[in-house]
Amino acid sequence: MKKEVTLRQIAELLNLSVSTVSKALSQSQEISSNTKNRVKKMADAMHYKPNYFATKLRGGHSKTIGVILPTILNPYYAELLTGIEKVLATNNYKMMTLFSKDSIKREEECINNLTDGSTEGIILSISRETQLTKSTHHLTHSNILGIPRIYVDRLDNTINEDHVVSDDYDVTYSTCLRLLKNTSAKHIIFVSLMGGLTIEELRYQGYKTAMIDNELEEKIKTIRTTDPHILHQELLVLIRQDKVDAIICANDSTTQKVLDIINNEDSLRNSNVHIVGCCAEHVKSLSRYPFLHIIDQCAEDLGKKAAKALLIKISSNELTKPQVYHVKSKISMENIS
Repeated sequence: MKKEVTLRQIAELLNLSVSTVSKALSQSQEISSNTKNRVKKMADAMHYKPNYFATKLRGGHSKTIGVILPTILNPYYAELLTGIEKVLATNNYKMMTLFSKDSIKREEECINNLTDGSTEGIILSISRETQLTKSTHHLTHSNILGIPRIYVDRLDNTINEDHVVSDDYDVTYSTCLRLLKNTSAKHIIFVSLMGGLTIEELRYQGYKTAMIDNELEEKIKTIRTTDPHILHQELLVLIRQDKVDAIICANDSTTQKVLDIINNEDSLRNSNVHIVGCCAEHVKSLSRYPFLHIIDQCAEDLGKKAAKALLIKISSNELTKPQVYHVKSKISMENIS
């Protein structure tokens, strides 16, 4: 078994005191920038992992949890935050929330701000840029590895950590089955403006498998792009060719775009195409389209589960095998049994 690197080992190699090394890694203002850089480089080279639990015993409890999300502008993340806050408040914890704006650089800055000893744990939904570029170096840095953390919403199989996510594959599979069995729809397509996130792929695979299981493999059609104009053009072609009975939309922005396309085309305003939107409850509340259905991914429940899992992790001194916790979504299909 590989021995854990200690502060004393780093101190001896750099000819510094253990106290200086500890303060340097904690970004103490007492230590010069040059010394901090020397210590940081050595700690990274030796794959040093801070003993979080020993630090907690020495320093006491901050009773603060750090939360890093891609944005606050999406109502989904506002609901997720509500769930986190409810659990933390019940357990007398405070919440410090930062936003990555889907940028790796900003995400790294957020992590640095939360790993200065001010928080006892972190809940993190990784940025779009991190997932698409598969650049996770900042998520395996010694600073963050010493703090209990839970990854939420965006599953990333390259990160071997605890995740709390929605049942993206299962719910899209079930949704497609309900459309096939309870409507006359046979030409069901999957559309997305998400741009290649893992959750988009899981939702697509759920749809694809449902179509294959019902011997409709030749009818599988998808439009996956980040360009709304391409979605507009390709979707209109399919609808005008009578090759669309139902549309499964990967997220809220895709759902809104599809509704705009149908509502703005005179020939489609009386369309009876079924539209199913993931995470599109707020879109539904503002729309009068009669065949709009919703997959509610229960963001508040997701937040509650993530907060509970993190608090359990903080209170335990035992290292456990990383797990993926799934939160069940709800399918709301009006006038469909």
